[in-house]
Amino acid sequence: VTFCHLPFQSKWLYVGTERGNIHIVNVESFTLSGYVIMWNKAIELSSKSHPGPVVHISDNPMDEGKLLIGFESGTVVLWDLKSKKADYRYTYDEFACLKIQIKIVIDR
Repeated sequence: VTFCHLPFQSKWLYVGTERGNIHIVNVESFTLSGYVIMWNKAIELSSKSHPGPVVHISDNPMDEGKLLIGFESGTVVLWDLKSKKADYRYTYDEFACLKIQIKIVIDR
């Protein structure tokens, strides 16, 4: 296990592995789902090199059907859980960490 992510108020725990796959665990029953995101399905078909371990998983709070997956090689994938395919793939020469800050301003 290289990374775990439990979205807020979700019953699904996403578990990234050294092999680059993501397994999904039901935290209510602690059972393994049959749904596995395989590394070779997440990266581009033309890429034959292994992307390395999963180093990041995050959900989209506005769309619970999407996961952002980061691999050690610098590949970042936006995965659609419903269609079981990658919407977007980004590859960087070095691993980059992207932080998005959201400011909420309340007028009083």
